[in-house]
Amino acid sequence: MQRTWNKVYLLLKLKICYKNLALWSNILYIIFNYHIFCYVFLGWIWEVGLHLFRYQEFVNRGILHGPWLPIYGSGSILILILLKKFRKKSLLILSAMLVCGVVEYGASYVLERMHNGVRWWDYSDYFLNLHGRICAEGLLCFWFGKLVYCLFSCSLHW
Repeated sequence: MQRTWNKVYLLLKLKICYKNLALWSNILYIIFNYHIFCYVFLGWIWEVGLHLFRYQEFVNRGILHGPWLPIYGSGSILILILLKKFRKKSLLILSAMLVCGVVEYGASYVLERMHNGVRWWDYSDYFLNLHGRICAEGLLCFWFGKLVYCLFSCSLHW
C-alpha cells in the first residue's frame, strides 16, 4: 500500500514539475523574444540616428525591410548565453566587446559572400580596422553599450 502511494505522489510531483517547466519555458521564450526585439530595434535606431546626425539624411540601415538590424539581436543573445559565467566579473565587458567583434566580422564576411562580393559596411578608413570589417571605434561603442547595460539593467538575471 505504501509503495502505491509513493508512486502516486511521485507521479503528481512530476506532473507539477512538468507544468512548472512548461510555464517557465514559455516565460523564457517571451523574455528571449522581447530581448531580441528590443536590441534589434535599438540597434536600428542607433545606426539610423548616427547616419542622420552625420549626413543629415534618413537612410534605412540594414538588410531587412523595416526597423530591424538582426546583428544587434544576435550579438546580445550570444553575450547572454556565452558570457553567463562572467556576469559578476569585470571581464564581462571586455569579453562582450570581443563577442561583438566576432559577430560583426562574421556577419560582414557572410553577407559579402552571399551578395557576390558587395560589402555592406567598410571601416577601411577607420583607426585600427581589421580588413575593413571591424574597427576600434565600433568595438568601443559596443563596449560602452555593454557597460551601460551592466550598470543600469538589473531586471534580467540569467
